[in-house]
Amino acid sequence: NKVAYNSAKLAMPNKPWVSTAAVSVALAVVTVLGVCQPPTSMAAPPVQCPQANVTCPAGDTCCALSTPRGNSSYSCCPAKSGVCCEGGVTCCPHGYTCEKDGTCSADVPAQHPYATWQPQWHTCQFVGTLNRLKNVVDNVDFLYYTSVNDMEAVHTDIKMAVIVVHGAGRNADEYYCSALQAAAIQSQYNPDQVAVFAPWFMQPQDAPPDGVVFWSGLDPNGVWRAGHESEPDADPRYGNTVSSYAVLDRMLAAFNQSTWFPNLKQVTVMGHSSGGQTVQRYALTQHLDVALFRSDVTVRFVVANPSSYCYLDDRRWMNGTLSHLSPSQVSNCTSYNDWEWGLGGGFPPYIDQGRSPSIITQSYATKDVAYLVGNNDTCNEALEPGCVSHGLETTCMDMLEGDYRRIRATNYYNFLAKYYNKPTHSIDYVPNVGHDHTLMFQSKQGLQAIFSPANSTGDKRTRRVALLAGLSIALLVIGTFVAVLCRRTSGLTPWHPCRGHSLRYFCCCSCAHHSRTTTTVPYHMLSLVDADDLDPV
Repeated sequence: NKVAYNSAKLAMPNKPWVSTAAVSVALAVVTVLGVCQPPTSMAAPPVQCPQANVTCPAGDTCCALSTPRGNSSYSCCPAKSGVCCEGGVTCCPHGYTCEKDGTCSADVPAQHPYATWQPQWHTCQFVGTLNRLKNVVDNVDFLYYTSVNDMEAVHTDIKMAVIVVHGAGRNADEYYCSALQAAAIQSQYNPDQVAVFAPWFMQPQDAPPDGVVFWSGLDPNGVWRAGHESEPDADPRYGNTVSSYAVLDRMLAAFNQSTWFPNLKQVTVMGHSSGGQTVQRYALTQHLDVALFRSDVTVRFVVANPSSYCYLDDRRWMNGTLSHLSPSQVSNCTSYNDWEWGLGGGFPPYIDQGRSPSIITQSYATKDVAYLVGNNDTCNEALEPGCVSHGLETTCMDMLEGDYRRIRATNYYNFLAKYYNKPTHSIDYVPNVGHDHTLMFQSKQGLQAIFSPANSTGDKRTRRVALLAGLSIALLVIGTFVAVLCRRTSGLTPWHPCRGHSLRYFCCCSCAHHSRTTTTVPYHMLSLVDADDLDPV
């Protein structure tokens, strides 16, 4: 069939001697031998709930609601054969029991030694449409889930927009539903004022319909995450292609149109796992510079639990020290600083034809980027057999960034502070959560990162530094002002009003025979600063 044929064709070298007949024969041979398995289709139909007009993403479980939401008496649990908790608003994985404290406990803990319990998932309402972003290349479209139908149209009621990028499984429907529920439980905006969009970077295994772009299926983690071009076969007339990052540019550009979104205040582009890799690298290299975005809209990027990050130079952390690799280390991993782990070369056309690495790295510091880390995302099966990493990548390029996702996130955040010589962006750790996009997005830390206003996502250390810097500047200004007053009163007798109550909050004292002016800042202002935060100097 078409899907199997395209998969076999993609696996062949792009050589003139590889004819259509050769591909067909090769496909037939390997199929007869049983070597080639049918590709798993991510385009499986949605799950039909008992209520006729309610469906859930493929692989989900329908949970009956004790209190209907709108016209729906069912909600969706993000797991096959999931366990619906009382009321249907939360659920647990198969093999777990819902506890009254909001957790899920393993029925047989010995079968889940690394996850004897977890927080309950919020069930979600799978409402919206699968729409087309028209003519992303020639007359070929791109598919995305949306809560407001066509994103390139007028939406006067929308104040915030969320773009959520799926992981390697390309389950855009499930990511969309989880993001919708995150929007429903956040408190920053009225949920009806939040629009959610979930791009679907399809591969041949997904049985893409005619007239829709798709990407190579050779990389199980998705070439689309690194900005590569779509497959020429998706455009049978001209064979033209489009970068996955150019698609995100197109989606983001819609929010820059004040005629389409006149009341928009905030946009968040977020992704988890391979989607987190997509968002981090896109934020770094995007052609549509958010610094030039309309002034009344802020743009944030939320990067959750990626397997790797793109470093800005060729240094890596070695035994707690940021340093250059030795010649022997480089010879053992020659591609460690190539794209997509670094900016050393090997760029796809979108990156190669964009801004220079020096401009890219300079502008990255100015962007609002929040790194969201599962505190339990610490598995590497090669180092700890028995745990489940959910596809942690362990090439030498990845391992030079750290042994597992949590340490890789910490290393990268610390690298940015060293690279820019100041705390840059923000980072937050989600307790009791491993590699789970639903729990990440719907956690307290996730909701803060996604929906909070601009400049409010910084970690505690960054916010404290900013607070102390502001107080220091204020005290410096006050001290300068007082010094000027004292200088003007130099030589006056001790009974001058400067010594009395005419200056209620400051006093300067100066005698004609003294060459030094004493300045006192009132105690009620110094009390704004925590003594424990002050430098001993």
